[in-house]
Amino acid sequence: TKVAVAAAALAWEEFTQLPQVLKDRFTASQLQFSIGYERKGDGSRESKDVKENFDLTLDGIRALEATPHAHEIKEFLDTAKKLFTSLDPVADTFCQMVESRHDIPGFRQTATRSASNRFIRFLHYPPAPVGSVIGEAHTDHSGYTFHLYESTGGCHGLSLATNEWFDMPVDSGEMVVFGGMQLQLLSDGNIKALCHEI
Repeated sequence: TKVAVAAAALAWEEFTQLPQVLKDRFTASQLQFSIGYERKGDGSRESKDVKENFDLTLDGIRALEATPHAHEIKEFLDTAKKLFTSLDPVADTFCQMVESRHDIPGFRQTATRSASNRFIRFLHYPPAPVGSVIGEAHTDHSGYTFHLYESTGGCHGLSLATNEWFDMPVDSGEMVVFGGMQLQLLSDGNIKALCHEI
């Protein structure tokens, strides 16, 4: 997984340096539940965050591979596929741990059945002044999030105990994992969706 994350991060960095006209060929058709590229912060999308992101599922990668311009981002799509594959056992182990530790019968099986809905979001925030909030505070809609890589720090979680922000650094070879709204609902609120910001 560590090798797959590093390769995918490099391929994503190379994608962000492509001409905008080429990146726009892969624009997502919808804001929610869609695969593809999005550039936000220019007033054309609902988010106030200034960023670009690319959301992928395995089915989405296959669909993109069938498009006329896929060859121009082949390395990016290939590394994303390898990353998906490397995350399967990690997700299975995590879901089994959550199921047993928090007494959520069938969570692992439910997560396995919905594995085709897993997605990877690649994010890029352009430079901003130190201390700026570049990713508004929010909880994720998904069941859980694996925060796998960052080139600089800045991801903060909101402590339920103190109501203060805390750093969530991702060190080399490690990841941060936190619950989203689906897991909060499934656990009857015993596992809270983590509010976080960048």
